[in-house]
Amino acid sequence: MESTVANRLGRVNVMVRNRVSSYVHRMDYCDSQLYEPHCNTVYEILFILKGSVNFELEGEHVLMQENSGIVIEPLQFQVLSGNEDAYHRILLFFSLEMIPPAIQEAFAERIKRYYVFSSPAMIDLFHQYAELVEKKDDTYQALKDALFTQIAYTIALDGSIEKKLRMNVKTEKLRQIIDYIDRNINTDIRVEDIADEMHMSLSTAYRLFKEEMHISLKQYIMQKKMMCARSMLQQGMAPCDVAAAIGYRNYPSFYRMYVKIIGKPPCKSV
Repeated sequence: MESTVANRLGRVNVMVRNRVSSYVHRMDYCDSQLYEPHCNTVYEILFILKGSVNFELEGEHVLMQENSGIVIEPLQFQVLSGNEDAYHRILLFFSLEMIPPAIQEAFAERIKRYYVFSSPAMIDLFHQYAELVEKKDDTYQALKDALFTQIAYTIALDGSIEKKLRMNVKTEKLRQIIDYIDRNINTDIRVEDIADEMHMSLSTAYRLFKEEMHISLKQYIMQKKMMCARSMLQQGMAPCDVAAAIGYRNYPSFYRMYVKIIGKPPCKSV
Protein backbone atom coordinates (compact mmCIF):
# COMPACT_ATOMS: atom_id res chain seq x y z
CA MET A 1 0.00 0.00 0.00
CA GLU A 2 1.25 3.47 -0.86
CA SER A 3 2.94 5.26 2.05
CA THR A 4 1.50 8.42 3.52
CA VAL A 5 2.82 11.79 2.40
CA ALA A 6 4.31 12.43 5.85
CA ASN A 7 6.23 9.15 5.84
CA ARG A 8 7.40 9.54 2.27
CA LEU A 9 8.74 13.05 2.80
CA GLY A 10 10.57 12.42 6.05
CA ARG A 11 11.90 15.68 7.54
CA VAL A 12 9.89 18.65 6.23
CA ASN A 13 11.30 22.17 6.48
CA VAL A 14 8.72 24.82 7.37
CA MET A 15 9.71 28.21 5.93
CA VAL A 16 8.38 31.75 6.39
CA ARG A 17 5.77 32.44 3.71
CA ASN A 18 5.61 36.24 3.65
CA ARG A 19 9.16 36.95 2.46
CA VAL A 20 12.08 35.57 0.50
CA SER A 21 14.68 33.93 2.74
CA SER A 22 18.14 33.97 1.17
CA TYR A 23 21.52 32.69 2.30
CA VAL A 24 25.03 32.48 0.84
CA HIS A 25 27.23 29.60 2.02
CA ARG A 26 30.91 29.39 1.06
CA MET A 27 32.79 26.23 1.97
CA ASP A 28 36.42 25.63 0.97
CA TYR A 29 35.83 21.89 1.40
CA CYS A 30 32.64 19.89 1.70
CA ASP A 31 32.02 16.29 2.70
CA SER A 32 30.51 13.89 0.20
CA GLN A 33 27.30 13.80 2.28
CA LEU A 34 26.00 17.35 2.69
CA TYR A 35 22.51 16.91 4.12
CA GLU A 36 20.13 14.28 5.35
CA PRO A 37 17.20 13.51 3.05
CA HIS A 38 14.71 16.35 3.30
CA CYS A 39 12.14 18.47 1.51
CA ASN A 40 10.70 21.96 1.88
CA THR A 41 7.15 23.23 2.09
CA VAL A 42 7.96 26.20 -0.17
CA TYR A 43 9.83 26.76 -3.44
CA GLU A 44 13.60 26.57 -3.29
CA ILE A 45 16.24 27.96 -5.65
CA LEU A 46 19.82 26.75 -5.36
CA PHE A 47 22.47 28.47 -7.49
CA ILE A 48 26.05 27.16 -7.58
CA LEU A 49 28.56 30.01 -7.33
CA LYS A 50 31.53 27.63 -7.24
CA GLY A 51 32.03 23.87 -7.32
CA SER A 52 29.31 21.29 -7.92
CA VAL A 53 26.70 19.23 -6.10
CA ASN A 54 24.75 16.04 -6.81
CA PHE A 55 20.98 15.90 -6.38
CA GLU A 56 18.85 12.84 -5.89
CA LEU A 57 15.45 14.41 -6.48
CA GLU A 58 12.48 12.10 -6.14
CA GLY A 59 14.66 9.28 -7.42
CA GLU A 60 16.16 11.24 -10.34
CA HIS A 61 19.85 12.18 -10.44
CA VAL A 62 20.76 15.79 -11.30
CA LEU A 63 24.34 17.11 -11.35
CA MET A 64 24.56 20.85 -10.69
CA GLN A 65 27.78 22.57 -11.72
CA GLU A 66 29.25 26.05 -11.29
CA ASN A 67 27.06 28.90 -12.61
CA SER A 68 23.98 26.73 -12.87
CA GLY A 69 20.84 26.76 -10.78
CA ILE A 70 17.80 24.69 -9.96
CA VAL A 71 14.28 25.67 -8.87
CA ILE A 72 12.53 22.97 -6.85
CA GLU A 73 8.80 22.67 -6.35
CA PRO A 74 7.51 22.33 -2.77
CA LEU A 75 7.40 18.87 -1.18
CA GLN A 76 10.03 17.33 -3.44
CA PHE A 77 12.10 14.77 -1.56
CA GLN A 78 15.81 15.48 -2.11
CA VAL A 79 19.25 14.27 -1.11
CA LEU A 80 22.36 16.39 -1.71
CA SER A 81 25.93 15.16 -1.84
CA GLY A 82 29.11 17.12 -2.53
CA ASN A 83 32.25 16.25 -4.46
CA GLU A 84 34.77 16.96 -1.67
CA ASP A 85 35.95 20.25 -3.13
CA ALA A 86 35.15 23.95 -2.69
CA TYR A 87 31.42 24.56 -2.75
CA HIS A 88 29.85 28.04 -2.78
CA ARG A 89 26.11 28.49 -3.24
CA ILE A 90 23.18 30.82 -2.72
CA LEU A 91 19.83 29.52 -1.49
CA LEU A 92 16.44 31.19 -1.79
CA PHE A 93 13.23 29.98 -0.14
CA PHE A 94 9.86 31.53 -0.98
CA SER A 95 6.16 30.81 -1.38
CA LEU A 96 4.25 31.26 -4.62
CA GLU A 97 2.66 34.37 -3.10
CA MET A 98 6.04 36.11 -3.41
CA ILE A 99 5.86 35.79 -7.21
CA PRO A 100 4.13 38.72 -9.01
CA PRO A 101 0.44 37.79 -9.53
CA ALA A 102 0.68 38.30 -13.29
CA ILE A 103 3.10 35.36 -13.65
CA GLN A 104 2.21 33.08 -10.72
CA GLU A 105 0.36 30.60 -12.93
CA ALA A 106 3.13 30.50 -15.53
CA PHE A 107 5.82 30.19 -12.85
CA ALA A 108 4.05 27.26 -11.21
CA GLU A 109 3.54 25.65 -14.62
CA ARG A 110 7.24 26.02 -15.42
CA ILE A 111 8.35 24.46 -12.13
CA LYS A 112 6.90 20.98 -12.29
CA ARG A 113 9.09 19.06 -9.80
CA TYR A 114 12.17 21.06 -10.80
CA TYR A 115 13.64 23.40 -13.42
CA VAL A 116 17.37 23.74 -14.24
CA PHE A 117 18.86 26.93 -15.70
CA SER A 118 22.29 28.29 -16.70
CA SER A 119 21.62 31.20 -19.05
CA PRO A 120 24.01 34.20 -19.02
CA ALA A 121 21.17 36.48 -17.87
CA MET A 122 20.41 34.28 -14.85
CA ILE A 123 24.10 33.89 -13.98
CA ASP A 124 24.48 37.67 -13.86
CA LEU A 125 21.34 38.11 -11.75
CA PHE A 126 22.39 35.53 -9.17
CA HIS A 127 25.91 36.86 -8.77
CA GLN A 128 24.42 40.32 -8.19
CA TYR A 129 21.92 38.85 -5.74
CA ALA A 130 24.61 36.95 -3.83
CA GLU A 131 26.68 40.11 -3.48
CA LEU A 132 23.74 41.96 -1.96
CA VAL A 133 22.88 39.10 0.41
CA GLU A 134 26.43 39.00 1.75
CA LYS A 135 26.33 42.72 2.54
CA LYS A 136 23.73 42.00 5.26
CA ASP A 137 22.57 45.58 4.92
CA ASP A 138 18.88 46.54 4.78
CA THR A 139 19.84 49.45 2.51
CA TYR A 140 19.87 46.98 -0.37
CA GLN A 141 16.58 45.23 0.41
CA ALA A 142 14.65 47.09 -2.29
CA LEU A 143 17.21 46.16 -4.94
CA LYS A 144 17.24 42.53 -3.73
CA ASP A 145 13.45 42.44 -4.09
CA ALA A 146 13.69 43.89 -7.59
CA LEU A 147 16.34 41.35 -8.61
CA PHE A 148 14.19 38.52 -7.27
CA THR A 149 11.27 39.78 -9.34
CA GLN A 150 13.51 39.79 -12.44
CA ILE A 151 14.56 36.21 -11.64
CA ALA A 152 10.91 35.16 -11.34
CA TYR A 153 10.00 36.80 -14.66
CA THR A 154 13.00 35.24 -16.43
CA ILE A 155 11.98 31.79 -15.23
CA ALA A 156 8.27 32.18 -15.95
CA LEU A 157 8.79 33.68 -19.41
CA ASP A 158 11.21 31.02 -20.60
CA GLY A 159 10.36 28.98 -23.67
CA SER A 160 6.85 28.39 -24.93
CA ILE A 161 5.18 30.02 -21.93
CA GLU A 162 6.65 33.35 -23.02
CA LYS A 163 4.35 33.43 -26.04
CA LYS A 164 1.33 32.97 -23.80
CA LEU A 165 2.38 35.69 -21.37
CA ARG A 166 3.20 38.22 -24.07
CA MET A 167 -0.52 38.70 -24.34
CA ASN A 168 -0.39 40.34 -20.90
CA VAL A 169 0.29 44.01 -21.69
CA LYS A 170 1.44 44.88 -18.17
CA THR A 171 3.96 42.03 -18.10
CA GLU A 172 5.37 42.93 -21.51
CA LYS A 173 5.69 46.63 -20.67
CA LEU A 174 7.58 45.83 -17.47
CA ARG A 175 10.02 43.63 -19.35
CA GLN A 176 10.53 46.38 -21.93
CA ILE A 177 11.29 48.93 -19.20
CA ILE A 178 13.90 46.64 -17.59
CA ASP A 179 15.45 45.89 -20.99
CA TYR A 180 15.60 49.61 -21.76
CA ILE A 181 17.42 50.32 -18.49
CA ASP A 182 19.93 47.51 -19.08
CA ARG A 183 20.62 48.69 -22.64
CA ASN A 184 21.07 52.31 -21.59
CA ILE A 185 22.83 51.88 -18.24
CA ASN A 186 25.79 53.85 -19.68
CA THR A 187 23.64 56.92 -20.34
CA ASP A 188 21.83 59.52 -18.26
CA ILE A 189 18.57 57.58 -18.10
CA ARG A 190 15.51 59.80 -17.74
CA VAL A 191 12.15 58.33 -16.72
CA GLU A 192 10.55 60.66 -19.27
CA ASP A 193 12.54 58.91 -22.02
CA ILE A 194 11.45 55.49 -20.76
CA ALA A 195 7.80 56.56 -20.77
CA ASP A 196 8.14 57.89 -24.33
CA GLU A 197 9.82 54.67 -25.46
CA MET A 198 7.04 52.59 -23.91
CA HIS A 199 4.28 54.88 -25.29
CA MET A 200 2.83 55.44 -21.82
CA SER A 201 2.33 58.40 -19.51
CA LEU A 202 4.94 59.26 -16.90
CA SER A 203 2.56 58.46 -14.05
CA THR A 204 1.71 55.07 -15.59
CA ALA A 205 5.40 54.18 -15.89
CA TYR A 206 6.01 55.08 -12.26
CA ARG A 207 2.94 53.20 -11.01
CA LEU A 208 3.50 50.04 -13.09
CA PHE A 209 7.10 49.67 -11.99
CA LYS A 210 6.38 50.33 -8.32
CA GLU A 211 3.47 47.89 -8.24
CA GLU A 212 5.34 45.04 -9.92
CA MET A 213 8.92 45.54 -8.69
CA HIS A 214 8.25 46.95 -5.20
CA ILE A 215 10.84 49.69 -5.72
CA SER A 216 10.49 53.11 -7.35
CA LEU A 217 11.69 53.39 -10.93
CA LYS A 218 14.21 56.12 -10.06
CA GLN A 219 15.57 54.18 -7.09
CA TYR A 220 15.93 51.04 -9.20
CA ILE A 221 17.87 52.90 -11.91
CA MET A 222 20.16 54.51 -9.35
CA GLN A 223 20.89 51.34 -7.42
CA LYS A 224 21.46 49.39 -10.65
CA LYS A 225 23.92 52.05 -11.85
CA MET A 226 25.84 52.00 -8.57
CA MET A 227 26.07 48.21 -8.58
CA CYS A 228 27.44 48.38 -12.13
CA ALA A 229 29.89 51.04 -10.97
CA ARG A 230 31.05 48.89 -8.08
CA SER A 231 31.63 45.96 -10.45
CA MET A 232 33.73 48.16 -12.77
CA LEU A 233 35.79 49.44 -9.83
CA GLN A 234 36.45 45.86 -8.74
CA GLN A 235 37.76 45.18 -12.24
CA GLY A 236 40.31 47.98 -11.81
CA MET A 237 38.74 50.92 -13.63
CA ALA A 238 39.49 54.41 -12.36
CA PRO A 239 36.58 56.08 -10.53
CA CYS A 240 36.39 58.97 -13.01
CA ASP A 241 36.19 56.50 -15.92
CA VAL A 242 33.50 54.51 -14.13
CA ALA A 243 31.44 57.66 -13.60
CA ALA A 244 31.56 58.40 -17.33
CA ALA A 245 30.80 54.76 -18.18
CA ILE A 246 27.44 54.89 -16.37
CA GLY A 247 26.38 58.24 -17.78
CA TYR A 248 27.70 60.80 -15.28
CA ARG A 249 29.21 63.96 -16.75
CA ASN A 250 29.78 65.45 -13.31
CA TYR A 251 32.10 63.38 -11.09
CA PRO A 252 31.10 65.01 -7.77
CA SER A 253 27.48 64.01 -8.43
CA PHE A 254 28.57 60.43 -9.07
CA TYR A 255 30.76 60.47 -5.96
CA ARG A 256 27.90 61.65 -3.72
CA MET A 257 25.45 59.10 -5.09
CA TYR A 258 27.97 56.25 -4.84
CA VAL A 259 28.65 57.05 -1.19
CA LYS A 260 24.90 57.28 -0.52
CA ILE A 261 24.10 53.92 -2.11
CA ILE A 262 27.25 51.87 -1.42
CA GLY A 263 28.21 53.48 1.87
CA LYS A 264 31.84 54.35 1.10
CA PRO A 265 33.83 56.37 -1.49
CA PRO A 266 34.48 54.87 -4.92
CA CYS A 267 37.94 53.39 -5.34
CA LYS A 268 39.53 50.56 -7.29
CA SER A 269 38.98 46.95 -6.16
CA VAL A 270 36.34 47.77 -3.54
